Amino acid sequence: MVKDRNDLSASDSSRQLDSDQVDSILMHFESLWRENSIPDLATIGRILQASGASEQRLELLTELVKIDLEFRWRRCSAIATGDSAPAPDAPALDYYLQLYSDLQADDRCVLDLILEEYRVRKRWGDQPTHDEYLQRHPQFAELLTARLGEIDEKISVEAAPSDETLCEESLSEFDASDFEFYPPNEHTDFLKAISPLDDIPPKVVNALAFYMRERQFAVGEMLLRQGGPAECLIVVRDGETKVTLTDESGATHEIDRDGPGAVFGEMALMTGGSPNADVSAVTPVTALVLPAADFHRLMQHYPPMGVAFAHLIASRLGRREVDVFYDKTIAGYRLKRRLGHGGMGVVYEAEDIKTGELFALKMMKHRLAFDQNSMRRFRQEADIVRSLACPHIVPVHRTFAAHCTQFIVMELCDGPTLSRVIKQAPFLTEEQIRPILGQLALALAHAHSHNVVHRDLKPANVLLTRQGELKLTDFGLAKAMVGSGDSSTRAIVGTPSYMPPEQAFGADIDYRADLYSFGCIAYELLWGEPAFSDDSDGNHLYSLHLQWAGWSLASALARPLAYAQGTRELSQEMRALLEQSLQVDVNARTLDLAPIAAWAGPVDTAIIAAAITD
Repeated sequence: MVKDRNDLSASDSSRQLDSDQVDSILMHFESLWRENSIPDLATIGRILQASGASEQRLELLTELVKIDLEFRWRRCSAIATGDSAPAPDAPALDYYLQLYSDLQADDRCVLDLILEEYRVRKRWGDQPTHDEYLQRHPQFAELLTARLGEIDEKISVEAAPSDETLCEESLSEFDASDFEFYPPNEHTDFLKAISPLDDIPPKVVNALAFYMRERQFAVGEMLLRQGGPAECLIVVRDGETKVTLTDESGATHEIDRDGPGAVFGEMALMTGGSPNADVSAVTPVTALVLPAADFHRLMQHYPPMGVAFAHLIASRLGRREVDVFYDKTIAGYRLKRRLGHGGMGVVYEAEDIKTGELFALKMMKHRLAFDQNSMRRFRQEADIVRSLACPHIVPVHRTFAAHCTQFIVMELCDGPTLSRVIKQAPFLTEEQIRPILGQLALALAHAHSHNVVHRDLKPANVLLTRQGELKLTDFGLAKAMVGSGDSSTRAIVGTPSYMPPEQAFGADIDYRADLYSFGCIAYELLWGEPAFSDDSDGNHLYSLHLQWAGWSLASALARPLAYAQGTRELSQEMRALLEQSLQVDVNARTLDLAPIAAWAGPVDTAIIAAAITD
């Protein structure tokens, strides 16, 4: 076994190692990586030689290669998510097999390493495909077909991109009883009262207070410098600070002004990057400073602290047109501006720094990145959209993990949402509405043909291009209806004004739930307002129940228009669409999307332009 970490050449006589000795060797090799020594590939051979292993040589070699694959792909991911050049490629498994030819003597070892390479590539943001592995390793095609799918499923339900599996409940369930005792000091009560530290057990806050040191900053002095080292966590005790960001052109943008209780530096410390903005003192500032080494030590002893700081990061991103990610390069994409934000994520316009092509980059909110259900849905959205190939569904190009959360790279749509068209455009004639519904019917029919139910169909999730194309997006609540083995189809998710009764009450749903939402969109296009309003001050179900109980097509058609005097005259086809979709009884929804899809055509660009310019 290894006697000295700096002397790996001396070999003991060949012998059989016990499990503790094998573990010690593996831990030694892993420690080289964790201490950032970045061993070369020949190090594995030197460790094997020094170990003197004979019978366990193949087993030990396999485990060493697994560790090396994990850390090399992890390092590529870390480099790719920073502001540096694109990450270098990690060596392919074929290289290890050539370097250590005895691995090829045992098919079980080879298959084990093939699966491990696929897992670490997928885990650390690469996009390996099943076809690639079937072509590279045809001798294992039958086994790979089943096993690669198992790996996909396992990775899709991982709770977070970090090493630790954390979730929201961790804050209350994690046992801090054995946390080392630190007496409170003059800073403890102040720290306990500020977010996110108010969610952390008192023992842990005492430790933070113990290691923090008070520091004074003069007017104009920098507390943090954009692009500088991640040296500390800073909590403002007194005074006012200014947060500014300098973009690539040299222009400076003021993002925020903060006072006592403001926390800075947590994102850089948690992601291993640099501060994304300058923080300077507007008035004399007194701050509590926690050195990076102490921050990481406390995080190691109390991992749920990361959940609390993730909430803080989430509160800062997406609030303004310019936030700390503005003009930042993440995994090869430069973020240009915020396009919008919702309950699960923030969407940025991003430029591929290699090709100049523009994309929509959807970032999962940090406060959800430690919640297992939210993480599953976010990853599931990308997987479901990849299974669909329709010109009227926004495609996904890739996914990756960075900055303690997940990202989806999607096609950028250069026009408004349908909700904005309804709000801003003038009176829409039936002739203008039919192409919109036709394109949406094509998208929906394609999803349903692949057993996918959208579950959140509404005007805000329908995008229009300047050329008159329609794109359905936001499959975050979508569900594959066949073979899912998941009861979440019965969960109450969606937008109340557009969901049918069975979805609102948590019953089983199928594609007919989307037909109801489709009818709601058609009605809103025709009347300029939702068929069912959600103005209940929180009691959504009760309000909708009353509306469903008194609803009839005749009464709906008699409602006055939102934008003009009088009522609406409809064609027989449009009347049938509403009649066959807006039915409270799911079994009465008989709408066939095929005839509606025949209406598909370019949307009137005049109404799109009006929605963009208003």
